[in-house]
Amino acid sequence: WRRAAREQERPPQDVTRYRHKANASVMNAIVAAFGGARGKDNAIISREMQAIVAQLEPSYGMNFLFKTGAVVDDLEALIQRISRLPGLGPRSAQRIALHLLKRKERELIPLQAALMRVIDTVHTCPKCGAFTTEKDACALCQDEKRDRTRLCVVEDMADLWAIERARCFSGQYYVLGGVLSALDGIGPEELHLDKLITRCSMGIEEVILALGATLEGQTTIHYIKTQLASLRVRVSVLARGMPVGGEVDYLDEGTIHTAFQARCTLE
Repeated sequence: WRRAAREQERPPQDVTRYRHKANASVMNAIVAAFGGARGKDNAIISREMQAIVAQLEPSYGMNFLFKTGAVVDDLEALIQRISRLPGLGPRSAQRIALHLLKRKERELIPLQAALMRVIDTVHTCPKCGAFTTEKDACALCQDEKRDRTRLCVVEDMADLWAIERARCFSGQYYVLGGVLSALDGIGPEELHLDKLITRCSMGIEEVILALGATLEGQTTIHYIKTQLASLRVRVSVLARGMPVGGEVDYLDEGTIHTAFQARCTLE
């Protein structure tokens, strides 16, 4: 409980005295419960601890609704919305929300305008599925200099941007928008894989499946390969194994095994 107390953020001054007074007796009860735990049955100890914890005030985070009513519902709703974004938790969402509110003119209002512009102008390319502001096809699909016989299939736009930064591929792309996942209810229909198969039959000679080395990614690769079996298309995947600049001692067993399986002869 001491570690949890240290990790808690400092509450507002108007509720500090209330929280300390309310939690003092609870902490004493916890110490007493630990002191008398010896010789008791685990089930009894568990019930006693649950009863003590139920008296604690909510932690200063997502659900910090104090009796003072200092926090409005709109602010809590904003924090909850921000916390749903990838890589953000309740504390990070709270810091972002407070930062935006303190800087309305410089941060919050421009952010609102940018979001509204994105809603109105950005959509998916009807040909490759990438995000674009063009009315028809995106700039990559319209580029005549790109190789139209090679198609790279990626999971989302972040993967496409990473490959473009590396400048190692000059063909065209197809963005799935996800991978097959039975737990998340994502099937071939949600990824529009029938549209991918149709495009592969229109002059494509090689399909590069640049998907992640996860269970869902490998399942998607296997499904696409099976669907393309009837077409005269070369299907390839990205190489697995030793990363550039990596050392064998720091690799996990799965990476080492894959690297041995994909070893090549020096020329």
